[in-house]
Amino acid sequence: MTYTAGLTNPTQNITDTVRATSGSAASAVAITRTGSAVTPGYVVTVTAVPSTLTADNANSIITANVKNDGTAVIGQVVTFTVTGTAPTGTFPGAAPWTATTDASGNAVNTFTGGGAHPTGETNVVTATITVGAANYSGNVIITYP
Repeated sequence: MTYTAGLTNPTQNITDTVRATSGSAASAVAITRTGSAVTPGYVVTVTAVPSTLTADNANSIITANVKNDGTAVIGQVVTFTVTGTAPTGTFPGAAPWTATTDASGNAVNTFTGGGAHPTGETNVVTATITVGAANYSGNVIITYP
């Protein structure tokens, strides 16, 4: 298999999700490409606890940490999106799902896995901020073993 990057946008970081399946096993990896006009310094790091959901409709705490040149960004709105194999999970309330960063630069939200998933299915949770005309994002992969 060969990966070919999609279209680029100089004002955005773009994340491609590559999913591979062999028999009943599947896995995914997210590849982020940085736009050439994106202001350096902003980094969005996303974690999930747990990142593997073993029960239908189980919860995972998603934390998006936002820093600018290594310093926590306070009061930044973070938008969460979910892609992947249906049924995809959700966050509380109606989309768009958002949270605001705290004094540590953390925006926290609760992800609920969507319904029954076959072994190896994945969802990708992406956290995005907008600064000026530029978007910055990070993601984490949720697996269903």
